[in-house]
Amino acid sequence: MKTRWNEMTMGERIKLVAVSVFAACVLLFIIQNSETVQVSFLWWTFALARWIMLPLFFLLGGLAGYLFARTRSRRW
Repeated sequence: MKTRWNEMTMGERIKLVAVSVFAACVLLFIIQNSETVQVSFLWWTFALARWIMLPLFFLLGGLAGYLFARTRSRRW
């Protein structure tokens, strides 16, 4: 891995900057959403940190949408 900025190609520089900006955004998201929230679903109640809950439910929703679209496309 090249360690000096001047030795990197333009593509490597862009990738490094993009990853750094993404990492800073993730860190900011975690800091701003660190409080614990209570989630109630049917008869279950549990507490999660909001920064864990939001991506988890986002991924679960994406998975449900994918599975729904996949089963629907097989019927046609």
